[in-house]
Amino acid sequence: MGVRVRIEVKYRGKNVGVTALVSTGFEGDVPEILIPILIAERLGV
Repeated sequence: MGVRVRIEVKYRGKNVGVTALVSTGFEGDVPEILIPILIAERLGV
């Protein structure tokens, strides 16, 4: 069961507060953060 937590994503001096879904059982080889396009645009990614 996933848990939602409030986090702040920072990228090159810009900050965006978002809700993150954690403890879902997803595993990867490297740390990842997946964000919606709208949030990426706000951060200038």
